[in-house]
Amino acid sequence: MSTGVGPRTSSEVKTAVQSQPEFQKTKLDIIIPVFDPGLPDDPEEMEEERIWPELRRAESVRFALKLKEELEKAGRFGAVRVAPNSEATGDLYVLGKILESNGKDVEIEIDVYDISGAHWYNEDYEHEVLERFHKTYRNKGKDPYQPVFEEAALDLVEHLSEADATDLAALKSVTEMRFGANFSEEAFVEYIREENGRVELIGLPSELDPMLARIRAIRIRDQLFIDNMQDHYAEFNAEMSTSYALWQEQSLKEETALQEAETKATT
Repeated sequence: MSTGVGPRTSSEVKTAVQSQPEFQKTKLDIIIPVFDPGLPDDPEEMEEERIWPELRRAESVRFALKLKEELEKAGRFGAVRVAPNSEATGDLYVLGKILESNGKDVEIEIDVYDISGAHWYNEDYEHEVLERFHKTYRNKGKDPYQPVFEEAALDLVEHLSEADATDLAALKSVTEMRFGANFSEEAFVEYIREENGRVELIGLPSELDPMLARIRAIRIRDQLFIDNMQDHYAEFNAEMSTSYALWQEQSLKEETALQEAETKATT
């Protein structure tokens, strides 16, 4: 039903929202917790896999930042922030784990959840650095691991494009209500319902509600705090970049030589 004037029916509104161009979809704020370094519990296993714990922990920050950079380049999200853990407030959570990183082979696991607790997907991304990478002049200053972060970012963009526009818009309200309930459960818990690990929006407070205004002010301060952390993470990454690039190049040579020796020993 459509007369051309007056309010539209709910079905017409939903159809209009779903037909919006991708760039008009709600831009979700992303939280990327520092990656799980993927350290084995057994020290002997760590030694066998030639994992240096201190380096792997540094990589857990660097990898989160590299993924943040790629997601920002896509221009399809709101704020993309690296956080110490998944307790920071955002609409979408990208949880990463380092499965392999030895200069030659890199592999990461990505788990994506939204603020409602819905699991979007789980995927592994891997890349093998070719021995000639560091010998090629045009690669000077480039990260040999870059393709793995580009692929992970493109995958998230693709999943976002398949998401329902109205569902994405609703996530913003879920985020606000969950943040509010964290500070004043009695004031906001009536607007959300949790069942089987999922949070459902069942109502919203009035825009004139003084508690809502207070929570929004607190959230702005919370976001500024996380924003300030980005500078510290970026500074940490910048300080390690030169030495890390040297490690990547040297480790590629060592790993290649080791694998060749192991191959000869078994033939």
